[in-house]
Amino acid sequence: MYDGSGTFTMRDCVIKNSLNFGVQLGDDIAGDFKYCQFSRCGDPDVSAGHALNLNQSSKQTTNISWCLIEDSAGTDIDIGDDTTADYQTVIVERSYFSAGLGAVKIDPGNLKTVLRNTYIAGGSRTTRGIKTNNDNYDCGSLELEDVVIENCGGPGIDLGGGGHGTLTLNQVAVRNVENDGMRSFGGYSGMGIYAEGVDLGTSGTISVHNVSPNNDGIALFFDESSSGSIEEVRHDGTSGIGSLSSVTVGTAAAGSTQLKPDTVAKSEVGPRTSESTTDGTNESEETTEETSGSINLGNLGGYNQPAEGVLDWHIPLNENFQSIESDIISLAEKVNELENN
Repeated sequence: MYDGSGTFTMRDCVIKNSLNFGVQLGDDIAGDFKYCQFSRCGDPDVSAGHALNLNQSSKQTTNISWCLIEDSAGTDIDIGDDTTADYQTVIVERSYFSAGLGAVKIDPGNLKTVLRNTYIAGGSRTTRGIKTNNDNYDCGSLELEDVVIENCGGPGIDLGGGGHGTLTLNQVAVRNVENDGMRSFGGYSGMGIYAEGVDLGTSGTISVHNVSPNNDGIALFFDESSSGSIEEVRHDGTSGIGSLSSVTVGTAAAGSTQLKPDTVAKSEVGPRTSESTTDGTNESEETTEETSGSINLGNLGGYNQPAEGVLDWHIPLNENFQSIESDIISLAEKVNELENN
């Protein structure tokens, strides 16, 4: 989906074993993904390819919620490119990332990326949970609230090189990171969070636990061009809170317990079953409410579902789009008739 405009929407869909991208959005195309699963996207031989490649050429918003993204060859979500245009706004809510090279990669094209109520589980291949991909240009803002990042070879968050805009953290738990000792700088070996040139504003409470294999890494590293404040930093399994430079910390609670952010379990996300939805509502109840009254649905629906693994999956998908448009027009006529009777 690299040419065009409008919003590309996916619900209850599964994409597996794509050689490059699961979905790529460009041009003027916004995205809306809910209750979807992306598995094994990209080429593992070269550690390249993403579940979602968001590279629009105008200001667009992509919403991702209740999604499962796992085992990507590259980073799960790739946002923007080297164009310093502030095009992409990406909102990730109640989603689960597992065992890819990383969860989110942010380029200078990013305007704002937000993660809420999201679990980044990592795995043996995961280098960093969230990272920037440019050492010279501002990569926009990053906001995390109620997020877990764990099991990374490097820092849980790595915003290295250049100035990288704003970083806002609240109820963020980083743990079991720097397992491969990927960040060594300024005499420190391993960092839970590494950032250069960020403004933390007035961030809330975070926790950093078990940094490096011997628990001798530091919790935080901010360079001298970073600023802002963090209300509380809980840390243990570290050699200390680390290098703060101009960043102020209200309470540095060494030896304290980990935060328990409000996130989702893997079993709660991805395509919904026919019995119930992942957000606790019953599909049959939703359908009853939507079709109550005297509207006869007739032949509405009955869309084609591509078989798993077929290469021409786009053909029934395009047919579905045409059928949906016809169904909407037919349904609108029925509603109009009902209102006029």
